[in-house]
Amino acid sequence: MAKNTECHGLTPGRPRRAAPTTKSGFTTVELAMVVGMTLILSTLATFGLQSFLRAYRAGADARAIASQLSLARMRASSAFTRAQLFVNANAQTYQVRLDSNKDGTFDANDVTEGGTYSLSPGVNLGFGAITTPAGEQTTISQSVDAASPVFNSRGVPGNGTLTPYAIYLTNSDNDLFYAVTVSQSGRVNVWQNIAGAWALR
Repeated sequence: MAKNTECHGLTPGRPRRAAPTTKSGFTTVELAMVVGMTLILSTLATFGLQSFLRAYRAGADARAIASQLSLARMRASSAFTRAQLFVNANAQTYQVRLDSNKDGTFDANDVTEGGTYSLSPGVNLGFGAITTPAGEQTTISQSVDAASPVFNSRGVPGNGTLTPYAIYLTNSDNDLFYAVTVSQSGRVNVWQNIAGAWALR
């Protein structure tokens, strides 16, 4: 009886051929290139984010000071007394104060409005080497400490005379400058120094 020489389609005497296999994965060089590119992009993104945050904080602080100046002017009119946005240059803080006892001075016996606010990290009072004033100032100077902005009971800035005020802010790199000004009519504006000139924001 003849033997069946075919078994499941295999031919006798011919060895089974293994199925081809493919190797997949990344080489060390490819992995090093990907890691290097990731580090470079992360570094660029970090510097870009830091620059954005510095600009954002300075601008936000300028707008916050402008808001407090408007509040001081409004409170002076509504309380029929003098109001001041006291800017403490050493502490880098500011707060609205009312001459509530109407004695012509601002002291511990007077009312403060809303508490004390601090400048953001990396934001300082200053105008660097800029010599051109913002707003209606004739000579650039900081309206801080004893010279902090004051409004009379009619909302007019100054102590008996029309006085334009300006508060200048800069970042920690001293390359970004904002100014918050009060005109002689009491209008509050925010400015940014761009290419050596002040522009309204």
